[in-house]
Amino acid sequence: MIAALLLAGCHKEPKGQIVAIVNGDEISMQELNAELQGVRIPDNVDRKALRKDILQRLVDRKLIVQKAKEQGLDKTPDYISQTRRLEENVLVTMLGQKIAQTVPMPDDRDINQYMSENPSLFGQRQRLLLDQLQFDSPKDVKRLLALRDAHTLDAVAAGLQQLGITFTRGKGVIDTGRLDPQLMKKINELPAGEPFVLPSNG
Repeated sequence: MIAALLLAGCHKEPKGQIVAIVNGDEISMQELNAELQGVRIPDNVDRKALRKDILQRLVDRKLIVQKAKEQGLDKTPDYISQTRRLEENVLVTMLGQKIAQTVPMPDDRDINQYMSENPSLFGQRQRLLLDQLQFDSPKDVKRLLALRDAHTLDAVAAGLQQLGITFTRGKGVIDTGRLDPQLMKKINELPAGEPFVLPSNG
């Protein structure tokens, strides 16, 4: 029980924003509230009882931590490296949250303008069936400049054969919503049947 742990581990009464003292280690109201924020609380839960349960967990954790420190675990290289990594992750998360809070939300006009300027992501989003040639990019990509005058897929295939580049031919599907809108605009401006290049992760 909390009372037993507090009586066994306390040498002074908690005051002010301190809700418990465990062998000299204080548990603050801020710590307790932080623990509560990480808990999803149903409407029918007794919040007073829940706070008592959370406080009990904090007391238990303090006692375990004290035991670990008595054994010198907080001085080990593994503890130090893991602590540093956790601190860095927390700082990265906090910075991201701070930046997100300072970014203004776009208004309806900005949203509508973005949607109208990028139709391939919204109203005109499509899945396109393509004839495609798949090949690994050569170490010297300048070799592919020899294909710039190839205006059909057959011509590209012939050019790749001349360059000694192995390829496979087949069907493919692209989702216009996954492509950069500027790239999609350039593709739409090409004559019908004109080949274009997409990276394999695109």
